[in-house]
Amino acid sequence: MIQEKRDAVVKNADDHFDILSLLIKSNNFSDEELKDQSLTVLAARHETTASAITWACYLLSTRQEIQHKLREEVLEALPSDSPLDVSGTLERLPYLNGIINETLRLYPTIPVTQRQAIHDTHIAEYPIPKGTVQINRSTEVWGTDADKLLPERWVTGAGKPNQTGGANSNYDFVTFLHGPRSCISQNFARAEMRCLLAAMVTSFAWDLTMEQKKVLPRGVITINPAHGLYLKLQPLQRGNPTQG
Repeated sequence: MIQEKRDAVVKNADDHFDILSLLIKSNNFSDEELKDQSLTVLAARHETTASAITWACYLLSTRQEIQHKLREEVLEALPSDSPLDVSGTLERLPYLNGIINETLRLYPTIPVTQRQAIHDTHIAEYPIPKGTVQINRSTEVWGTDADKLLPERWVTGAGKPNQTGGANSNYDFVTFLHGPRSCISQNFARAEMRCLLAAMVTSFAWDLTMEQKKVLPRGVITINPAHGLYLKLQPLQRGNPTQG
């Protein structure tokens, strides 16, 4: 497949916009590196994104007013008869991205890391003692409502995206870690979540089943609902966010 793609690129016969085509067109990778990069993207995007979407659906099932507000934002931005750049449009929606950030903050799909400060240091004027481990639910960072779903953390008063979620620094959000060894697929994962969640919220209204009002996380590498997640879905007619 890699050689076929390379031949197509040389002949200017490849008009695809997939990961492998883009990597080949960059002309920076050997065949072995292309294979490794493709496998990395495939491995990183599947289970982790599925877990993140599951938790987003769970959180929105517990807060119907947030689900409704998200639906209104997406429907207003993507009218059914408009040939818009869907991916680019969704990337600019502050409430949608706020919900995604809150989901990833509250339920990071890979919730553990062995990284910690190996010696006393400083970030700007802030001291970082040896052994410090950052977490996404610290009330010292996120406030007394750190355990609550609050998409507005990530939206400014002017309705623009807030890159820190109200924390002092974007480094307080450690779901993907930071630096040269941060998650290689984080932007890809966010793009997938935007598209999937927008499609979901404009197609269905949902709630938890009566038998499952408390959902607990479980997992070693990735976290998922301990006993699965069961939702009641109601199909929606396009353009009618008040259904359900």
